[in-house]
Amino acid sequence: MKVRRWGTVVAGALTLLLAVVVPAQAVGSFRAPVTVVNNCNWGPADATGSATGAVAGFVNCGNAITFFRYRGGSASSATTGYVGNVLASTWDGADTAFVIFKNANRLRLGRRTLSTGAMSSSIVLATGAGSKGFTADIVAAAGKYWAVWSKPTNSTTGAQTELWQQRTLNGTAGPTRITFTASNIDDDQPSVAYADGKLTLAWHRRTVQGFDGPEVIRLGTSTGGRPTAANITANREGQQRPSVAVVSGHTYVAWSDSGPRIGLMLRDNASGRWTTQEAANGYVHILDIAVSRGTVFLAYNEGDRPQVNVAERRGSWTTTSLTNGVPHTPVAVTAANGKATVLYRTESALILQRQR
Repeated sequence: MKVRRWGTVVAGALTLLLAVVVPAQAVGSFRAPVTVVNNCNWGPADATGSATGAVAGFVNCGNAITFFRYRGGSASSATTGYVGNVLASTWDGADTAFVIFKNANRLRLGRRTLSTGAMSSSIVLATGAGSKGFTADIVAAAGKYWAVWSKPTNSTTGAQTELWQQRTLNGTAGPTRITFTASNIDDDQPSVAYADGKLTLAWHRRTVQGFDGPEVIRLGTSTGGRPTAANITANREGQQRPSVAVVSGHTYVAWSDSGPRIGLMLRDNASGRWTTQEAANGYVHILDIAVSRGTVFLAYNEGDRPQVNVAERRGSWTTTSLTNGVPHTPVAVTAANGKATVLYRTESALILQRQR
């Protein structure tokens, strides 16, 4: 299952609204923190978990990109030779991991073969970040990938952003534009999941350009071409950072919301019915979702000095803090066997904590 991460963080506080929090048993307890990558200066990261509970991903240590893996209670890492800023990564759960990163004005894709440690030469997905930059996400299965990213339609003016894709899953296709909107509408912040031969894509659409303009969260699916999609929120200011998971035929979408309500959406694909719930309150800057055995996990940071929090829905919502008020940055949450694994950054290390 692919977890979600994002390429850039929009300035300003975002409120996570995920509906009525009903008192329940506490979030499942976590084991002691484990250092996955040490002596690693601050930088972005991303990770994916497997069905067995292993985790693999990429992290910036300064400008250098490092691959890391955690399995069987032990961590390992290795330099990749790539230089740039990690925007997204994915692992097929077997022998292949991919990373999307920005280097100068280019968006690049790299690949690692886990069994040999071989790193491929990175390829260029896009050029022309413009003033708005790139956002991106990627999924993988059986050694193949499906990448989706946003970039300006005009890299000089950077006036409008649209979504593009490139894939080797479901056939091979080079860079292809997949959203087409009026010139005053921006599409960005994609989050993707892949299951049953289909890509599920959630993204942010600003319907009037400008930082404080109205915006919606959109959700769609694709088997290769442009997604069939619809808005899943009202058109108003304050809805950002979607994160999507697809598990056992169900689609789950979470996003931050600075309005009066809305947040984690649950969809049963069989009935098409959506349930909206609030999982937590507070100013949220980064958000990620994972699901296992019907339990939903959210990792997010909250507050002016953001700490790493976890919300868990096991019948009803409960929340806990992993960092006890100390500022850290969440990287990802993965889930297996009904338990969550959370990764987060300190100023000098990548840390992992796993539920008991």
